[in-house]
Amino acid sequence: MTDTHGGRKRGRRRDSVVLHKMPSANAHEPIIVNTPARFGLLHHFAKGFGILSALVILLLVGTLVLLESGAADGALTGRAQALLQNAAGDQYQATVDNTRIRLAKRGMVALEARDVGLRRVADGVEVLHAEKAKIALQILPLLSGQLEISHIEIVGGLVNAAETEGPGQAAENAQREPFQIANLEPVTDQALTLVRSLSTMLEDRGTRSVFLSDMTLDGVAGGGSSLTVRSAEVSRDGAGGIEVQAGLDFAGQEIDIKAHAAPAGSNGDRTQLDAQVTGVHLGKMIRGLSNNPERKFRLESDVEIDLTALSRGAGQLSELSADLDFSAGELFMDGVAADLRPSRVNVAMDTKRKSIEIRSSRLAIGKSSYSFNGGIIDLLSLPDQKDEGIAIDLLVDRATVAPTDSSEPAIDVAMKAFARFVRAERRLYVDEFIVTSKQGSMFSSASVQLSDTSPEVSFVANIDRMDTASVKQLWPYWIAKMARSWVLQNLFGGTVHDGQIKVFIPEGRMAAALPNALHLDDQQLQIDFDIKNARFDVAGDIPPVRNADGLFSLRGNRMELKIDKGTSYFASKRSVEVSNGLFVIGKTDERPLMAELDIEVSGEAAAVAELISYRPINALERTPYKADDFEGTVSSKVHAVFGLVHKQNPPSPVWDVSLDLDGVSIGPKVDGVKVTNATGKMHVDTTTIKIDAQAELNGIQSQLDFTEPLEAGNGVASDRTVKFQISEKDRAEFAPQLNELIKGTVFLKAKLGKEGRQAFDADFTEAKLILPWIGWSKGKGIKATATFDLVPQETGGEEATARDETDEEERKGLGLPGAFTIKDFNLAGEGFAARGNLELRNGQLINADISRASLSRDDEFSVDVTRKGSTFVVNVSGKAVDLRSSIKHLLADGEGESTETSQEKVELKVRTDRAIGFGGETVQPFKMDYVGQGSKILGLDLQTTTSGGKKIDAVGKHDGSSLVLTISSKDAGAAARFADIYSKIRGGTLDIQLVRSGNGPYVGTVDINDFSVVNDEHLQKLVSTRPQGGESLNEAVRRDIDVSRAYFQYAFARIDMGKGFLHLSDGVARGTEVGFAFQGDVYDSDTGMDITGTFMPAYGLNRLFGEIPVLGIILGNGRDRGLIGITFRLTGSFDDPTLAINPISLIAPGIFRSIFQFRNDSTNVDAEGKYNFRSETR
Repeated sequence: MTDTHGGRKRGRRRDSVVLHKMPSANAHEPIIVNTPARFGLLHHFAKGFGILSALVILLLVGTLVLLESGAADGALTGRAQALLQNAAGDQYQATVDNTRIRLAKRGMVALEARDVGLRRVADGVEVLHAEKAKIALQILPLLSGQLEISHIEIVGGLVNAAETEGPGQAAENAQREPFQIANLEPVTDQALTLVRSLSTMLEDRGTRSVFLSDMTLDGVAGGGSSLTVRSAEVSRDGAGGIEVQAGLDFAGQEIDIKAHAAPAGSNGDRTQLDAQVTGVHLGKMIRGLSNNPERKFRLESDVEIDLTALSRGAGQLSELSADLDFSAGELFMDGVAADLRPSRVNVAMDTKRKSIEIRSSRLAIGKSSYSFNGGIIDLLSLPDQKDEGIAIDLLVDRATVAPTDSSEPAIDVAMKAFARFVRAERRLYVDEFIVTSKQGSMFSSASVQLSDTSPEVSFVANIDRMDTASVKQLWPYWIAKMARSWVLQNLFGGTVHDGQIKVFIPEGRMAAALPNALHLDDQQLQIDFDIKNARFDVAGDIPPVRNADGLFSLRGNRMELKIDKGTSYFASKRSVEVSNGLFVIGKTDERPLMAELDIEVSGEAAAVAELISYRPINALERTPYKADDFEGTVSSKVHAVFGLVHKQNPPSPVWDVSLDLDGVSIGPKVDGVKVTNATGKMHVDTTTIKIDAQAELNGIQSQLDFTEPLEAGNGVASDRTVKFQISEKDRAEFAPQLNELIKGTVFLKAKLGKEGRQAFDADFTEAKLILPWIGWSKGKGIKATATFDLVPQETGGEEATARDETDEEERKGLGLPGAFTIKDFNLAGEGFAARGNLELRNGQLINADISRASLSRDDEFSVDVTRKGSTFVVNVSGKAVDLRSSIKHLLADGEGESTETSQEKVELKVRTDRAIGFGGETVQPFKMDYVGQGSKILGLDLQTTTSGGKKIDAVGKHDGSSLVLTISSKDAGAAARFADIYSKIRGGTLDIQLVRSGNGPYVGTVDINDFSVVNDEHLQKLVSTRPQGGESLNEAVRRDIDVSRAYFQYAFARIDMGKGFLHLSDGVARGTEVGFAFQGDVYDSDTGMDITGTFMPAYGLNRLFGEIPVLGIILGNGRDRGLIGITFRLTGSFDDPTLAINPISLIAPGIFRSIFQFRNDSTNVDAEGKYNFRSETR
């Protein structure tokens, strides 16, 4: 430097500056660090810092030149601009608005330049602008020719870092070698050299400090962000070092930097830089740089960085290390926060290996912690690698995994990962990621493709075997959040075999702002776990399924758990077997969260019933049953759709249960009915209960077909149908009196209606129907059906009280109410019908109102039955009544037909216009009053008139011990035909007198006078049959005896009629042409017919010999009085008896003929009757 005033330059040598050695003299070749292409924020920050450093140097040099040239006014501005232009070079145009010199405080001169700028010549873009730049100079040294700068201050500056490179520079940068980790050591050394040069320059100039304020660097961090220097001070520390304190605004946060650089080493040939960066909040930085305030993936934590760098020295390499301390905060993954506890990452440059070593570090998230180390190295530094990029080797030697939302105990694992980042592909290959523990291992790999938005991620893992608890703990909390939450809360114990995990996150998906979640479809998220011996909690209050084997599957947001087998245990000590289960959450991201369950359950009926009674199914809640009511074996299929989170107000559960019943009993009794031995199906859902099963109702075999709404008014029609096969044994249990009316099996179909009303369809085809009061019956096999409604009745007073006090368990049979009415009874059969109403109480008939009845085609009457105490009062009235069945009934007792009859007392009154009997006979009008008990006649009064106008009367009177029965008619033939006794009689008068003592036989006499027998085949056989070796009666008397119409004046016999027999004695029939004497059995249950007697032709003349006193005794034949006659015998069936004649008797007169009579050895025995005392032509 020259002395402008001719004075001699003084001062220290170091304070003297030779201009050609000043940095400005070589401004066209500025000192810069040979860094590679852009490297983000650090790159742009270094570039801006370099420009500011150059500006400071230029101002220092410019000030010296201006002061030495003596310019002090307007020429100063032009001189400063020219000097700045010379320093910037031809690529830039320098501008200075004005420059002035002012006296400053403390004896200083302040050189101030305003609106200093640099524009790129090629396109006119301003790359640098400073509102004001000040240089403070000491006056006294300046007057003595010495340049001593006290401090420099730059205010309101702007550096457009993104535009500092001229056109075409980007292409040039692309040709540069990419940053290599191996380059980190020389870059570090160059940066420290620059720091040392700055320190030397400040010391040489005597400058104590440099101030920067309100300076902005645009285009950092990829060109989209700005960094503002709020304030910065670079000052000498007096020991050869410099200190830096800076306050920066970047990405919405205030960052503070403190640094100290000083000579180091034994001879001071090395430079050590210690820096501390505080105020860096990663969450704010990420949100600010991405312009996404709702970013889903971020780390909310303050980071404090401690950086130490040491330049190379003699025989020593550069050193660089950094410690990153993370404060407590939150880690957000897909918008879900996890607590980040204080953590630390330590890295250091390994100069020999040319790598970055991750020293022992620790990451703590929630209750989990990870201690790890590793390294980062250039790919080309590894053998067999040809791609440029970096390799990352990470080892987690000790990790405790314990998610805060998991109830499982913490697990200790180790992890190892090796990854390659291929720079040309912008892809990170995670070739190996292994997780191992005592409980098993997981092997996985991944690929991460970087993009301008967010990376594309592909992840595949396989689990050979690992306990379920470890799998749950290792499941990342942000992947399939709801499926993971369900697994954490509902799956316990057991092991996972053959597990597979596949995750694919498309490009840009992670960059989507909240509230958009990371939705992955069924091709992007696939998880399969084969689970053995685990516990599965279903839902609600349903007990868990234990010892379960199954398959867990997740496809996108659809989760399935298939349960192959398992057992569910209840607090009641019951258990059921579970199989073929499928639990599905169709949309895990749906609100409300809904699940669907299909499962097969088998076991004891009570246990299955208990299972389906738990919430959310509550299958028995609105039925009359509880679990304890079921006995037997049941297998069932359960289907249910229900909400999983009560706070989300899900809709009411929808479920249905199908049960296969096998010998199941259901109790207690419902409406007096106990269901036992049920085999079939039962179905219950939210609206309906259905039963289709074979069962026993109170011991009666039945077919149940029930459809019943669980709630009134839910639109389901009640349809309760029961089909019965009711035997006599069954009826004896619930209505024994019906067995007096019905014999055999009855098929019933009942539809149960409201308020206990029941509609019945009855089939009596296989049963015998009996009306004992009138003697009518329907045989088995004859078709007959009936329909009727059963309507319960309320009983009052003492009866109601007594019924209420009746133990429900004592009710039998169909569980019918104590009192009910059978309404609209409609019986239809082949030739008979009945319609009316019946009233029963406690199984006993009380009233019957049969408004229309026809027991044959000619019937037309009504029946009214009223019970009075132990007596039935029966009134029959109408136009016509067919009495043929009643006549058969009355005669059946005598014939020994085994028929159990009611022991109830009956008072029967019949009033009809006419009555129909056998042989086409009718009587009219017909009036009968009858009182009887079972087969016992207690009273009888019958009055009627034959079609010929002749009366028929029958009177029976019982004195308490015996019955006296009198029957009389003026037309014996009509009466015999009407009663189907004998159809060959014409005319005559009839008089029957019978007495019956107790239950003994009827004993009495029969008298018939003045009647004719017409066309009797038996009579014709007597006169025409030729005995073996003899002559017929016609031949004996040498003429044909005409018996086609035999007239008799008188007929008499004593009868003894009881159950199974009819015995005649002292029988005689006297006519003008023929006569008889007979005795024997008309029918007998053992021997059949066996009648012997004497037939005498020409009876009028023949009997004259008997009237002669002496001859009658000698020649007559006892009571027959005849002289000529023949003895005969009828045996066998009454309908077709066999006639035998003794030929010798024909020639034996009178008393001698009795020697040749047939002997009747038959005895009367009680037996079933096989013969009917009726005409064979009926």
